[in-house]
Amino acid sequence: MNTTYLLSICIPTYNRADILKDTLSRIVSYKSFVDDVELVISDNCSTDHTQEVCEAFASQYKNVRYYRNEVNIHDRNFISVLDKANGLYLKLINDSCYPTEEGIAFMKTVIREHKSSQTPLFFTNGWARPKEEELIKCSHLDDYIHHVSVMVTFNNLFGVWKQTWDAIEHKERFASLKLQQVDWTFGIVSKGGALIYNRHIFEITPVLRKVNRQGYNYFEVLLDNYYGIMQGYADQDLISQETIDNDKRHFLKHFRPELFQALVCHTARYWNYETSGTLSRLFRHYKYKPYFYLFLVILPFQWLFHASVRDFER
Repeated sequence: MNTTYLLSICIPTYNRADILKDTLSRIVSYKSFVDDVELVISDNCSTDHTQEVCEAFASQYKNVRYYRNEVNIHDRNFISVLDKANGLYLKLINDSCYPTEEGIAFMKTVIREHKSSQTPLFFTNGWARPKEEELIKCSHLDDYIHHVSVMVTFNNLFGVWKQTWDAIEHKERFASLKLQQVDWTFGIVSKGGALIYNRHIFEITPVLRKVNRQGYNYFEVLLDNYYGIMQGYADQDLISQETIDNDKRHFLKHFRPELFQALVCHTARYWNYETSGTLSRLFRHYKYKPYFYLFLVILPFQWLFHASVRDFER
């Protein structure tokens, strides 16, 4: 087995055979997908034809490796796929997200530049603030949160040097919160900062909008769980309370279209996410913040002044 891969693209998957096939087909067609890149897939005991799709790719490409769990291990599958990778740098992506050909080439260039120092690297797909800055240097965790905010919850933003990954302890401690990558990222950055590469290098398949995502409570994860993890780091004096307060204010602005759907339009018309209890969660987090009540008053007017069909489907 080749243990000298520069980059491992790690894809956990479950019952997304057709979406995954499209993702894999794109990646293996790239000129930048050569012998120094491996593609690792961990199938969480899918009941559709995922195994058939993946075995076909693995038999054709020597740097595509497929593993199938005997049982569904839920979010621990993210740990499983990263554990199985052999590259110098491990990049986690969703099965519904594919790096562009230029994106893979760019990541490889950056990895080569930093492989000696192994400075923590994160590729944010242009989602960090300010968007016009392609390289952002963060010296501490407060700084990282200021730039990345809640986008850290997206699996596609997580990447790690293999040596760093192997040294992380208690990887599973937040598996039940569906945000393990947030804990891993915060732990890495808190030890000395990071470099954020803020370039668009991934695409998300539009087919994902047709997938049923009932059972995943959107704002339970992105409010309760996200800020619960963050508060744990604040209790260790690794994040300031000011940073949390500023991030919560940004949260309302960032998720304005989604909150409009959940509270005004009723989410079933646009999403397949579960959003029950959203209003009570908002009050629990914001009831002492005067700006929150102004936000609620303005929110119903989003359709007239801010919202668009494209926003609703993002």
